[in-house]
Amino acid sequence: MSEIGAGGGSKVRLDAGGLIRVGPDSAGSVPGPVCYDAGGKTPTLTDALVTLGYLNPDFLAGGELPINGKKARLALDMLIAKPSGLELLDAAHGVLSIAAATMTRAVKAVSVYRGRDPRDFALFAFGGNGPVIAHAIAGLMEMKTVIVPPSPGVFSALGLLYSETRHEFMRTLFRRLDLLQDAEMESALAELTRQASATLAEEGHAPSDFRLLCSLDLRYAEQAYELTVPLLTKTGAHIEMAQVVEAFHAEHRKTYGHASTTDPVELVNVRVTGTLAVSRAARYDGSRAGHVSTRSDHTPVLRPAYFGREHGVIQTPVIPRTALSATPTAGPVIVEEYDATCVIPPDAQATLDAHHNIRISL
Repeated sequence: MSEIGAGGGSKVRLDAGGLIRVGPDSAGSVPGPVCYDAGGKTPTLTDALVTLGYLNPDFLAGGELPINGKKARLALDMLIAKPSGLELLDAAHGVLSIAAATMTRAVKAVSVYRGRDPRDFALFAFGGNGPVIAHAIAGLMEMKTVIVPPSPGVFSALGLLYSETRHEFMRTLFRRLDLLQDAEMESALAELTRQASATLAEEGHAPSDFRLLCSLDLRYAEQAYELTVPLLTKTGAHIEMAQVVEAFHAEHRKTYGHASTTDPVELVNVRVTGTLAVSRAARYDGSRAGHVSTRSDHTPVLRPAYFGREHGVIQTPVIPRTALSATPTAGPVIVEEYDATCVIPPDAQATLDAHHNIRISL
């Protein structure tokens, strides 16, 4: 998990030098953004998104949460735009750009900083506001695909309910690999395997229903951080240390761009993870979630939305997810659902795949 303090409630302010700052302090849900009309006075990222026309200026959550778009625009104009000498829409778009730049740090933490090129991956966007700003984050990272799952606003809760059972057991065994006795490793793995098997059995799972995965936390001598390298062997089987060392060199080279094959490799921890595969019958059916919409019809409603100075204000269709199909829909378009909003910018297109994910091609 990688967390960044720049959510929808992040407060927008001018610093001592007159520059726009977004977060890390938040308005929270009470009083929340100015547009909640619950006493909030400081504009937030959500207020900027309402001002841009990305979020519904009248309500969210199918009408359960009234939105005061006029108050959001006024607060952003008086406290940010005018003191900065900017037009209101340019100030709001600047807030979006700053927030997106901050959030790229989270993407880099799980890609660039681990030796992975983010351009080789798709950006997975969830949460109530994640699909609103994902296109801006992907653009900064030069990523070409954004995927928005069904029910994005409650995606984390669904993940908790539908995720597989997983228990991880660890034992510290600090040794240089070339000085490690086979019996020490086998004893540690056997002990952890018994613990994992017993825990899963206590939960009512038969041995045939789960699998055990072994891995080692390794590093070069005097390094401060370890890399976790999976063992390509079954528990209880003889381990070829030469293969383990080669696997570590390869992982280090992939993560950091280099390997030091002449330095000794140290073992820090031994791990055994017990997992239970979820049956296909229990998997989440996203087709039903795709029909949770603020409207029952597919007739587009036009809403002015600002996409920066390059594109300006565009009368943008606002549609439910079910209006999308396998046939590409050209942006700009806004997909409005009960629990989230998704923005497809100009020069992009969106489709609905077989799993009812929105796939945005930038």
